[in-house]
Amino acid sequence: MTVPASGNILKQGSIAMERLDGTYIDYNVPSKGANVPMFNLYKGGQSAPNTPAGSNYPALASASPGYAALDAAASANANFKMSLWYSYNQDAVSGYTMKRKVEIDDDSGEVSGESVNTTMTLSGGSPSFLNYNYSTTFDANIPFTTTSNIATTNKYTTFSSVGFEYSGTTITSGQFGFGWIMSTVSKSSPSGLNPGPSTGFGGDLDTNDFSVFSSRGGGFNCKASINYSMSYTISSGNTVNFDYDMSIEVF
Repeated sequence: MTVPASGNILKQGSIAMERLDGTYIDYNVPSKGANVPMFNLYKGGQSAPNTPAGSNYPALASASPGYAALDAAASANANFKMSLWYSYNQDAVSGYTMKRKVEIDDDSGEVSGESVNTTMTLSGGSPSFLNYNYSTTFDANIPFTTTSNIATTNKYTTFSSVGFEYSGTTITSGQFGFGWIMSTVSKSSPSGLNPGPSTGFGGDLDTNDFSVFSSRGGGFNCKASINYSMSYTISSGNTVNFDYDMSIEVF
C-alpha cells in the first residue's frame, strides 16, 4: 500500500507508517513513539537535531516513484515538502523487467481474423507457474505483456509450454476438406536476455512438439509441453524476453 498519488491531504503520521511498515495508514503512537520529525522521514535513522524520533526509520527506497526528489531534499537538508511524498512506496523493489508475447498466424487465410488465445507457461519462480493467456485473433500483431520490478531472486527456470486455444468451428475433424498442420514456430530475440528454447533446425522447440487435446470440433487446445530448463543470470535493470510466433496452415 503506497502513499496516494494525488488529491488526498497527506498526513505526516501516515507517511511515517509507510516508511516504517510499508502501509499508508493512521499513525500508531503506542507502538511507534510520539515524535515524527520530518527530518527522519527524509533522512532515516532516529536521531534528530531536536527531539529524537519515536522509531528508527529505514533508508529511502531507491526504487520508489519520486525517490530522486526526496533524496535530493534529504541531501540538501532543505525543501522538506509534503507534496514530494505522493506515490511513495517503501516496499518498491528494484529488479528486472519481463516481457512476453506469443502470436499466431494462418498461412492459408482460412481462419485469419478468427478469435484465438495464445498461451505460454513458465515455472520455477514465484508464483510457481506464470501463465500467459492472451486473447487475440489469427494474424494479429499484439503488444508485449510487461511486468517490471521483479526481484532478481525470482527467476523462472523452466519454459513449460507454449501454444494456443481455439474455440471456433472452422478447423474441425468432421468438416470435409478441412485439416490443419502446425506450419512454423519461431523465436524473436529483442534487445535483452532471451533465455527460452530456440526454434527451427536443431532447436529445442519445433512444430513436431505440438499436440492437440480434447475435441477439435468444439474448440481445442494445441500446445507444446517441453519443460525446457533455462540457465541465465539476472541483474537489476535487465530485460528478459519470451517472444514467440507460431503459424498454422489449414487445407
